[in-house]
Amino acid sequence: MRRGLVVLLGFLCMGVFSGQALAQTRTVDPGPTVKYGYIEICKQSAPAPLAVTGPFSFTITDSAKNPYPVTVSVGLCSQPIKVVAGAATIVEAPDTWYSVVSIAGVPGSTYLTDSDLASGTAYVDVPESTDFSGTATVTYTNKLDPGVLEICKAAATGSGLTGSYSFTITGNDGFSATATAQVGSCSPAITVPAGNVTVQEAPPVYISDIEATSQGVNMYQGGNLYAGTAIVKVNAGDVSNQTSVTFTDNVTTLKLCKAWSDDSAPVTGFPFSFGVSGPAGPNGPTAPISLTAGTVSSPNCVIVGQYRAGTLVAIAEGVVPGTKVSAITLNGGGSIVPDSLSLTNRTVTVSMAGDAAGGETVVTYTDDPALPGLLKICKAAGTPPPTGASFVFTIGTKSVTVPVGQCVIVGPYPFNSTQTIVETLAGDIVQAIGVAPTYVTEIVGGVPTLTSQTALAGAPNLATGTVQVVIGENTTTEVTYTDTDPPVVVVPPASGGSSGGSSSSPSTPAPAVTPPVVTPPVVTPPVVTPPVVTPPVVTPPVVTPPVVTPPVVTPPVVTPPVVTPPATPVSVPPVATPTVVKAKLAFASLATTKLGKVLQVRVTGPNATAKIKITLLGKNGKVLKVVTKTVPTNKLVRVAGLTISKATVAARITVVQ
Repeated sequence: MRRGLVVLLGFLCMGVFSGQALAQTRTVDPGPTVKYGYIEICKQSAPAPLAVTGPFSFTITDSAKNPYPVTVSVGLCSQPIKVVAGAATIVEAPDTWYSVVSIAGVPGSTYLTDSDLASGTAYVDVPESTDFSGTATVTYTNKLDPGVLEICKAAATGSGLTGSYSFTITGNDGFSATATAQVGSCSPAITVPAGNVTVQEAPPVYISDIEATSQGVNMYQGGNLYAGTAIVKVNAGDVSNQTSVTFTDNVTTLKLCKAWSDDSAPVTGFPFSFGVSGPAGPNGPTAPISLTAGTVSSPNCVIVGQYRAGTLVAIAEGVVPGTKVSAITLNGGGSIVPDSLSLTNRTVTVSMAGDAAGGETVVTYTDDPALPGLLKICKAAGTPPPTGASFVFTIGTKSVTVPVGQCVIVGPYPFNSTQTIVETLAGDIVQAIGVAPTYVTEIVGGVPTLTSQTALAGAPNLATGTVQVVIGENTTTEVTYTDTDPPVVVVPPASGGSSGGSSSSPSTPAPAVTPPVVTPPVVTPPVVTPPVVTPPVVTPPVVTPPVVTPPVVTPPVVTPPVVTPPATPVSVPPVATPTVVKAKLAFASLATTKLGKVLQVRVTGPNATAKIKITLLGKNGKVLKVVTKTVPTNKLVRVAGLTISKATVAARITVVQ
């Protein structure tokens, strides 16, 4: 019972397989007498330099006229294909760039009955087989059929084009190569697969004509002048049968246009400058031009120059105060170099190229009126602070007075105008000049935007108190002057001097110049005796010649223990300090200012004023002038009414009283 069940299942399985087989062939011949077999196609290549890679297409037609398309690449085989057994044909799809050199079956087999290499046809008697073991394998071997191509470069008459041009060549069987050609010459001969070949001139291009011939026969199959592409036919053969393709290039033209968005345009011209870079060829002119503005609907235009396609031209509009660039557009051929367009900087760079309309690149600048800006001038005190309380500034024809620690607003002034500010210096000097904001402000889309243009138009001149600033749009440009008292000029000290002091340098404070207070000639060893020297006696009025008498100095009193270094405290300065009631020189310096040389002094004393004697010295200590002046005490002052010549190199100051 169990065995019968197994046999029954076996027949059922056979019935299913047969049903599938019948279903596959029922459309051809549903009769029970149909026999099947298997065909397999393999592809091989001839050795280099005639090697091929494929893929290649085939069509199998079996004895029942059923077609089976097959694609096979070099070095591979198709899957075994089930066909009706009997006489079948295999035909490889023909092309111009390859040919069949052999068609073979498995060695020792007899199923390949015939073959035709020219048509790529194999005749196969497919043996009956129920599985792959009886597969008829047919191997095709192909070789490349090469042709020869050369690329020539010509220039349109009068264009003046020069230089080298690059090309990319692509063809059948995955072929790819590059070549170059100089204007007026051709590339070396290039071996390519026969058939259609595509030649692409490296963009950007402006090509006026493409021709391709072989032995006088037109081989141009189509292309695109604007894209620089040509499809040409190449016959199999050597250089005697080569195809020559000629690309004729022309120059491309740059036209610059200027428009004004408001009702009345400025009558002045807008300045433009140019920078050119790129391959060899016409690249000019590059000289600056001036172009007045037209309307948006009818801009004013001018031809800038002619260039080889691919040339990069950088365009920059100069500053016209009161105006700003609102748009930069491009029409015709060419393209804008990415990230080069800047409205606030008024710049753009275009890559020149031709177009179907005639090789013209049109760049249009449109300007708008800009809002004016204000100028704020501020005065700050440096260290030491300036001697003046208010300072005068000149801006063009305007003059303003600015107190220390305050600001004054002047204007308005046109946007992008440069204003020159000059401080009137009267003895003080400019320590620093600051400008805020650092960069010029422009309104872009209604939003204040900092441009890349600095508000400072050059470095400030501190010596003359001069600065140039660029005015922002609808904003305030703040300029801060920081002034200080002139720095002390080191004056070489002169020899000599009298009571009251002498000339000094900044590093030598006047208090050190106090020899007149302690007068060594009065303090003599004979007088220095313990009995005589008392604080009241050690004053200039008490020490008089009548006091110093021989009877006072007796041998018993003057003993070595008494005349010793410890006895020097007798002339102790603290005892003499009550006598410091005279005026003395604390500081003196010569300073050079815009107004000339001035003398600054500081005299300390108990009175409101003091009288000083001034000796002006030239080179080698020559006395140029001696004058006496009265100056305020206890503060640094400039000596008034003193004329100092340029020849003065030092001064000697003595306090008279």
